[in-house]
Amino acid sequence: MFERLLKIALLAPLVLYGLCAHLLRAAVLSPGFTKQQVYQGQVLALAFCLLLYLGILWLTRKYSPKISWIWGALLVFVATILIPTVMQTDQYRYIWNGSNLVRGLNPYDIIPLNSPEFKSVWWVGFINFPELPTIYPAFAELVFGLSSLINPYFWDSGTFYPGFAKTLFQVEFGWSVVVGLTLAFVIYLLRHRSWWIVACNPLFLICAIGNKHIEILLLPFILLLLNPRIFRKQTYTAGFALGLGIAAKWLPIIILPLLAQKLLHDKKRLAEILILAFGVFACLTIPFMPAIYKSLATSTQSFSENWVFFPYLFLVSQSIFGAQHVAFVKGSMALIGLATLLVLVRAAFKAKKSSSLQFYSLWLLLVFVAVSPVINPWYLLPLLVVGVRYWKVLMTPIIWPACAFFSQYYYVNDVMPWGYRVLFYGVISLFVLRDLWVSRRRLFHTKVRSQESDDSWLLASAKQN
Repeated sequence: MFERLLKIALLAPLVLYGLCAHLLRAAVLSPGFTKQQVYQGQVLALAFCLLLYLGILWLTRKYSPKISWIWGALLVFVATILIPTVMQTDQYRYIWNGSNLVRGLNPYDIIPLNSPEFKSVWWVGFINFPELPTIYPAFAELVFGLSSLINPYFWDSGTFYPGFAKTLFQVEFGWSVVVGLTLAFVIYLLRHRSWWIVACNPLFLICAIGNKHIEILLLPFILLLLNPRIFRKQTYTAGFALGLGIAAKWLPIIILPLLAQKLLHDKKRLAEILILAFGVFACLTIPFMPAIYKSLATSTQSFSENWVFFPYLFLVSQSIFGAQHVAFVKGSMALIGLATLLVLVRAAFKAKKSSSLQFYSLWLLLVFVAVSPVINPWYLLPLLVVGVRYWKVLMTPIIWPACAFFSQYYYVNDVMPWGYRVLFYGVISLFVLRDLWVSRRRLFHTKVRSQESDDSWLLASAKQN
């Protein structure tokens, strides 16, 4: 009976956001609504979804229902197809790159604004930054091509042309199918855990099911790589997951030091995983050379110009060294930030056998996002899917993504007020410190710790409480 009621409760956030997304899409296409009004409507809808989500967390905190992952995967797949994107245009760049790749063109060579089809294809005007080449990794481009290839609305009488699609639903259909299948696979990988905690999270609703961001491609590879059985026993699967993950999104690079630390006792296996990962990455990247180098240079330059670690410390340093040393200050802050990631994680969990690779990686992802001054909400999706294993113990990996839509405030007003940022990151920092204290306390003061070689001590202590 409880499982049946919970199924109905799980439907509520999906149905609510789905209806609101369709209304907001209509408002976007209507000249009677402004961008600010649509964003405010989106934040209001997600606020109601957050309330429903907190209710689901409360219902399932002391009782873990057994709900078939097949039902959840089917639900997520259908919702991904039917729920439209709202106030995001990254998806059209994915589709544009994929359509060019299907026609035998190198997407790294093409700048949309200079393309002759920029004016003939009606939906190309939705592409963001049309004056820049693509910056997405090679595997992501191949998936974009697959999504365009399977889109029936791009084919007419055996001829492929992206202008055949007449509505935004038809334009997005191929990408929606690929994303829906990917998310269904993510639910399958989470089948032995509380997958509904991920599926109903407001961030998952808007950024994964709704706006279908590229971070979705990374989620299966992160889960496969950090799976204890795969990492310990299946060398080829781990190597492929690492290589494809880096080729889909660069984020897995930051966990390479943890991989090396965990396999120092088995250097042969570590070498096999790294060589296989490098081989997969190289095989996917070489066909796009040399144009991909220019794209990497563009993305690296954009990163260096717009991202700094520890923004408050950066402002102080800039005032000391002067504006002429901005590049030096940014580089110094980056080195300090990366060093902090490793030092904090290592200092918090000194005993090598006291925690699993997944637990180490969770904290590394969390601290990495925490020290980054600019954080788009969809960057938190990996943190959500990795942290769901510990959701009854650690609050930050669940609460932070659930509240991330408050950053939409930036977009509504087109500014980044320091007071709001300090308040938002201050609240999140309290959750981070709370989780760090809980982890250290249970690591050093639970009897379970001395009897286990992975992170089951943490989960077992949660059950005892």
